[in-house]
Amino acid sequence: MPKRISDVFNVEPIVLKKLNVFNGFIDRDSKLYIDPRLLGKSLTPEFENSDIKLNNFFEGLISDILGLIELERKYDLVRINEPDKYVEECIKIKECEIREKLKFPELPLAGLGYSIQNNDGKGIGNGLADNLLRNIKSFVKLGIVDPVIFQLAGIFVENIGADRISDMIIYILLPQLAQFSSRIAKELNLLEFSSISINNFNYYNLPCYLNKVILLVPLDILKLLPTSETVEGSLNFINLEVRRDMNRRVNESFRNYLYNKSLEKELLLESPKMMTNLIETYKSTPVTSYDFTKDPENLFNWHDVARFYANHPEYSLNIKDEILKPIFNKDNEKKVLEIIGIYFFQLVKKELYKVFYDEKGVVKKEIVGVNILLQLLEYNLQDSRVHVKYSVEDKVIKIAYHYKIILKFTSTRGIDNVFYQIVKDAYFYSNSSNSYTFYEKRYPLLVFIIIVDGGKSKDQIEKSFYEKVKNSQVEVKNIVLENKFFKIVYVDARLKK
Repeated sequence: MPKRISDVFNVEPIVLKKLNVFNGFIDRDSKLYIDPRLLGKSLTPEFENSDIKLNNFFEGLISDILGLIELERKYDLVRINEPDKYVEECIKIKECEIREKLKFPELPLAGLGYSIQNNDGKGIGNGLADNLLRNIKSFVKLGIVDPVIFQLAGIFVENIGADRISDMIIYILLPQLAQFSSRIAKELNLLEFSSISINNFNYYNLPCYLNKVILLVPLDILKLLPTSETVEGSLNFINLEVRRDMNRRVNESFRNYLYNKSLEKELLLESPKMMTNLIETYKSTPVTSYDFTKDPENLFNWHDVARFYANHPEYSLNIKDEILKPIFNKDNEKKVLEIIGIYFFQLVKKELYKVFYDEKGVVKKEIVGVNILLQLLEYNLQDSRVHVKYSVEDKVIKIAYHYKIILKFTSTRGIDNVFYQIVKDAYFYSNSSNSYTFYEKRYPLLVFIIIVDGGKSKDQIEKSFYEKVKNSQVEVKNIVLENKFFKIVYVDARLKK
């Protein structure tokens, strides 16, 4: 069951929010990152002048790179006649020193980033550090020496994105984060403390859970991770003039090529002025931290909603442990499916349907419903010794590695095709391109089709399915309705007018 800082330390979420503490998950990432432009705006005392410290760090790297370029220039002047072994050795040493400064180990402490299986940082090793140095140096040679270029590395360096830049910032500002975490731990009287040693430097009195250090992060320096790697997405802070120029050159010169970072780097190197404009626009573009009150991306609200229902006696899920023990007992399998089906159906119909929409009445992403159902099942089955897990690869909830539950919103693109695929996989194997033969799947499957505003209706979905298997309409319908191993529950979750 996913836990947040408030859960593991038994602290009210509102208390953490008042202390400007990010109440993140300790066992999964939250698709947030530290935006360096927010550092100078933070109200956290430990982060006063943190933007200056970060800038000084990158400024030092620019100075080192300029020194390296000068050494290479001297070497190029003399190597025509006779290579200077001393200068050559100095170049290697200098490169190694810079590369070491660009290496940042993994810090699985903050719960930020893209991962949903754990909260391990990605870090930057030898390969990425070398690639980063090589790319930054190419711009420095053109006279672009603003240290902010490191913050924009995700635009033109492969395998570098906002999440890795954020990990880099966490490492550079680790003393500030450690001081912040230690102060909050003392203020909240957290009982467990620990220390962590990085590069032979010890940080003390940090909050700890299950022998793992928890690094607390201020709320007001966090922003939503970008999700698009397109030109428009990665350069969304560039003014229209620069963007139009970039698009024009991409269309004219690379009409038949897919966008990639190498292409973007090539275009920027051809026009240093464009890179200079990009840097200035990036620095001058207003930026605000993520709105944790409204939570527009539903990163955490689903968890609050699920916890409310899970902790309310009126909404408990009653599945006795003995029902789940006989793994391949058909009668018990049917009971489990029916109990879960009725439970979630009634919950959604009563008032849970409201959380599937934002304040403007727009349907949220399907994963909101999946997360809420998963959390409810995990909570209600935690004392039954039954394992509940969401399979990212299969996009199904698995109970005891045996029962499978799928939840789909009818607003999901291609829901009728998705439904067809689910039913076909559960019931049929293909004899030919146009013929399917029924077979009884061994593992029980429960499918929730949540009918939401703007989505397909039950009739539309089934009509589309039956059209794909015209040769056995009646037989298929009876099988779907009567088979013990497969249950479809349609839930009308449309907003009440």
